[in-house]
Amino acid sequence: MKEFFKKNKVIIIVILVFIILFICIGSFLLIFYIGMPWITKDNNQEESSSSSTESISSQYEIVDEDRNLFVFDSKWGKDGEGEGEFHYSRGIVTDSKGNIYVLDTGNNRVQKFDLNNKFILEFGIWGTYEGGKFVSPQGITIDDNDYIYIADTGNNRIQKFDNDGNFVITWGEAGGLEGRFYIPTSIATDGDKFVYVVDQDNSRIQKFTLDGVFVSSWGTSGSFEGEFTFPSGITVDSEGFVYVTDTGNNRIEKFNSDGTYVLEWGSFGSANGAFYNAKGLASDKYNNIYIADYINNRIQKFSSKGVFQGTWGSQGAGDGYFNLPYSVGVDIFGNIYVVDSDNHRIQKFRTK
Repeated sequence: MKEFFKKNKVIIIVILVFIILFICIGSFLLIFYIGMPWITKDNNQEESSSSSTESISSQYEIVDEDRNLFVFDSKWGKDGEGEGEFHYSRGIVTDSKGNIYVLDTGNNRVQKFDLNNKFILEFGIWGTYEGGKFVSPQGITIDDNDYIYIADTGNNRIQKFDNDGNFVITWGEAGGLEGRFYIPTSIATDGDKFVYVVDQDNSRIQKFTLDGVFVSSWGTSGSFEGEFTFPSGITVDSEGFVYVTDTGNNRIEKFNSDGTYVLEWGSFGSANGAFYNAKGLASDKYNNIYIADYINNRIQKFSSKGVFQGTWGSQGAGDGYFNLPYSVGVDIFGNIYVVDSDNHRIQKFRTK
């Protein structure tokens, strides 16, 4: 053995040197890799960012049956009583120029904003009897001449204003007779110059001229065709059909302008086309219907025949998420505005 080492001493030394070098280099590379956590961190961040984007996008990007892609555009508001702040808002409409009117229910006022969501003016304070004073107003609409109509719920009356907030007229009082209300919760106008009011606790719809003259009414308490259980929202499409959110029955009912029943859709639940305490609704120029599915924290879109088109949203405070969305509006450009009630803000979505 000694002779073997003497004869191969050089070779053995060279082999040992190579082994030592291999170990040293390997150890160095291992230490170098372990000592660079930013490599792993970047990879994880990339995966996390990608996953987060995909998750959030799925909440507010939908492709409906007409291949329209709705995406989040902007938001504004927070809880408060200053300009551009809200406290449990309940309604929203837009005028012929695209200005936005938000019914800031908890503050008993209406706030007006421009196309860029910038504050313009406000009108209304808490009070009774006098025009321009509200008690927990729940509904708002606008006619073709940009006059504003408010369902002054706590005062059981309707108030009419011009688009600068100047008081025009009022009508109604508490009761069950024609032209009287018990908890009017929503209001809409049509192209034929009529106003429709959801008279919630009287379980009926009342129809008036733009000056508050009673025309007709329909509905009674129940769950059959043309009956209501706590109705809370109303809209009229471009063809004059009237849609009512029959909240207690978790359905939408469609009528002719004279109150003749046409059809209905919906049931209780969280599946597409089902509702859990649906509230406000609005129609676009193609007569598609958008519904604030309140407890399900989402917006659902349907055709005028009740065919499901798409949905977006779930509970949360991020962009495209909702916390009890109460109402929805559509402007002349097809933008969708959602009253994100308990997040005390307005969210705007657009077609991409």
